[in-house]
Amino acid sequence: MTIGVDDPEPLLGPLPPGTYVTDPDMGMLAETEYDVVSGGAPTGGPNRYTLHVPYDSTTLSLGKGSTSWIKDDGFTAITDKHVHLHTRTPQTMLLMGGPTQHGWTGPNGANNPGANRGYMVVTEGRAWQEARGHQVLLSKESDAVLRSAGASKRAIVQADQGDVDVLAKSRVFAIAPTVTIVAPAAYAPATEFNYATGWTAELPEVTAGEWQSKVAAWFDVLLSAHDLVKAGAATVKTFKAGESTPETYTTDLPKYLLDAVDFATAFGEASSLWKPEPGAGQFKVAAEAEATMQAGSKVTVWAGSSASFGGGRNTGVGGGLSTSVKAAVWASVGAAYVGVKGLRKVEILSEYGPAAVKAKTTLELISEHGDAKISAKKVGQLVADGGAFVFGKTEFACMSGDGWGIGGNGGLTLGKVTNTTALSGGAGSFDSSNCMKFTDSEISAYRGSAGYALRDNKVSLFSNGKVGELLIEGSQIKVDGARICLG
Repeated sequence: MTIGVDDPEPLLGPLPPGTYVTDPDMGMLAETEYDVVSGGAPTGGPNRYTLHVPYDSTTLSLGKGSTSWIKDDGFTAITDKHVHLHTRTPQTMLLMGGPTQHGWTGPNGANNPGANRGYMVVTEGRAWQEARGHQVLLSKESDAVLRSAGASKRAIVQADQGDVDVLAKSRVFAIAPTVTIVAPAAYAPATEFNYATGWTAELPEVTAGEWQSKVAAWFDVLLSAHDLVKAGAATVKTFKAGESTPETYTTDLPKYLLDAVDFATAFGEASSLWKPEPGAGQFKVAAEAEATMQAGSKVTVWAGSSASFGGGRNTGVGGGLSTSVKAAVWASVGAAYVGVKGLRKVEILSEYGPAAVKAKTTLELISEHGDAKISAKKVGQLVADGGAFVFGKTEFACMSGDGWGIGGNGGLTLGKVTNTTALSGGAGSFDSSNCMKFTDSEISAYRGSAGYALRDNKVSLFSNGKVGELLIEGSQIKVDGARICLG
C-alpha cells in the first residue's frame, strides 16, 4: 500500500486535498476515484481499528481487542520477524525480532542493529530507564554485562539508602591495574545526578593511618640502614683480620647482602607512600575505623617482593594453636624494644649453624622460678674482659666429666665427685676421702685414710683412723701433751 497524490512534487508537509491510498501493484489497473467519500455517523463503541497485511503476518490493532486478530486492548502490533522504530535526530532505534537493513550502523559503527536477534535499543543520545518498583536485569542462559566504553568514564552500581551485594555461586573477580576498597566512617551516596547531568559525584578518600604508616615506614628505613652499616662493618673487619670461617660465607656475607636488599626495599616502600594515588598493579584497602580479614580455614598474604604489617600503636600476629615467622634465608624482628614471650615455653634454636645472643650494655639470662642451664657439646666458656662471677645463693658447683669438681654448700669443697649427673655443691656429691674443704671454722684435706684440718690455733692430723693435734701456745707447739720449743 502506498500514498499517492495528483501533484507530482514530493510530499514535504501535511497531505493536501486530493491525496488517496492505492495498492502499489494494482494502482495502474484499477480506476481512480477522486470523489471524497463522506464519513458515516460515529458509533457508540467499543471501537476497534485493525490493519492486517498477510506478508510477515503484519497486524496493527487500535482500540478494542479483536476475537480473531489481536485480543489485547490498546495499541498493539504483531509481525512474524521484525519491528523497529527509528528517529534520525538524535539517531535512535528500537528493534525487535530480526536485524534491520535500514542503513544506520549504530553509535559505534559496529552495525549492531544489522545483527539484532531479539531486542535492541541503540541511540546517539542519552538513555534512562527508571522504575518505582523493583527492576531486574536477567539473562537466563548467557552473560549479563554492565559496561562503560567512554574514556575516563565509570560503570557505577549504587544503592542510595541500602546495600550493594555482589554474589556468585563460583567466583567473584575484581580486576583492574589499580584496585581500591575504601570504608569511610560515614558516606552518603550522591543522588543529585539526573538525565541531563549524568553522574558527577566524587568518591571519598580515607586518610586515617597515613601519617602513622609513613612514620613506621621511615623508621623501618632507619633500622634497615643501621643493620646494613653494622653488618657491613663486621664483615669487613672479619675479612681484614683474616678470621673468616665457613659461616662467614654461608651466613654473614649473605646476611649483609640481604640487609642491602632490605634497605633498598624499605626505602622504595617509604617513598611510594608519598604518591597521591596507588600506581598500576597495586591493591589498596583503606578503612576509617577498622578493617578485618577472616576465614574459617586459612588466610594467605603473599608478596613476590616484600610484605609488611604495621600499626600506628601496635601490631600483632597471633594463632589459635601456633604462629610462625619463617624465611628461606633470613628472618628478623627489629624495634627499639623487642620482647619474646611464651606462656609455657620459649625456644631459640639454630639447627645447622651458630646462635648468638648479644647486648650493647647488660645481658641477663634469668629463670624466675626454675633452673637455668647453659650446656655445650664441646667446650663451654664464661669469658669477661673484667671480672667473671658465679654466684649461688644456697650452693654452686663446677664439675668435669672425669670426676673432679668444686662446689659450695655451707663451705667450699674441691675434690673427687661421686655424682657427676647431679649439679649439687653439697658435701654428699664429693668423695670424703679425696677432697679439700673450706668452712668458716676450718680448712681440711683428705687423701685416703690420711688428712689434716687447720683451725684458728691448732692443726689436726688424721691417719688410719687416729687423730693427733698440734696446738701452738706462744713459742711452743704441743703435740698430744708433748711440747716442742721453737726458740
